[in-house]
Amino acid sequence: MEEGTLHAHSLQSLPVELLYEIFIYSSWHLLPHTSKHFYEVFKCSPSSVTAEYLLARHTNAAGLIKFGGALITKILRYPICTQTVLEALLRLPDYASTKRDTSGTIKLPRRLFRSLSPRSTRPWSAQDEPMPFLRYIYDHPQIPPPNANCWDGYALTRAVASGFIPLTQFLLEHGASPACKGGMAVLVAVRR
Repeated sequence: MEEGTLHAHSLQSLPVELLYEIFIYSSWHLLPHTSKHFYEVFKCSPSSVTAEYLLARHTNAAGLIKFGGALITKILRYPICTQTVLEALLRLPDYASTKRDTSGTIKLPRRLFRSLSPRSTRPWSAQDEPMPFLRYIYDHPQIPPPNANCWDGYALTRAVASGFIPLTQFLLEHGASPACKGGMAVLVAVRR
């Protein structure tokens, strides 16, 4: 048996809990892609492990944010950051001890709105994604208020373009301005 094969086999035979610790402390985003086994292990990891990994990616040993800016904004950009992961993150003792700016606002990630498209079968409802996640983000006392106009009003424009009326109303109620990007949301609404 070759030495590389033996090493790879022994690494993959480690207990899942130890692999989680390696993943968190390495903060290496490509680790899950090094083998099918690792991919499956990390894909099925508990939300607390995912939360610890995301926090480790953006903080150093002293609890300082590595790259500046709003920590929640950076973490929300990751597709693996779901509502359950965000809930787990906010419960982490390490998150509570991070030195972060809580005075500003956060940017809503474009990923939440990118896949919105008009529906032909049934109308949008307030229970459709991303509404529950957005309500959680806006209502949570530990999360600074999101800026509904970030990315030049992208969220409102996508909501209008997809005909997602509950989302459009929600964003308008939370300060989204139809005037962003030269009134793009209004132009899209007129063309609909």
